[in-house]
Order: sequence, then structure tokens, then C-alpha cells
Amino acid sequence: MNSDKNIPRLLGAAFLLQAVAPMISELFLAPVDMLDPSVSGNIKGWFRNKVTLGINRIKA
Repeated sequence: MNSDKNIPRLLGAAFLLQAVAPMISELFLAPVDMLDPSVSGNIKGWFRNKVTLGINRIKA
């Protein structure tokens, strides 16, 4: 498999993921809002950091 053909696909996937990730994260994190505010803040921060790291890893 030629790796040059995969570069546009990876870039497209990265931009799509970047656009869709906030919607997905809000969907999964909606029940977290019912928890104690400090706990929900920690969970949301951890989740958003993981999503951001994943997007940056795909872009790199």
C-alpha cells in the first residue's frame, strides 16, 4: 500500500473528527453534568484532553 495515498485520507479524517468531536463529547458528557461540579469538571477535562491529543496525533 502506498503511504502517499493515505495522507489526504488522514487529513480529511482529522478535520472531520475535529468538527464532530465537540458534538460527540457533549452527547457522552451530558449525564456527567448531574454529578458533583468538581467531579464533572475533572471528567470533562480529561475527556477533552484525550480527544485533543487524538486529533493532534492524527494531524502530525
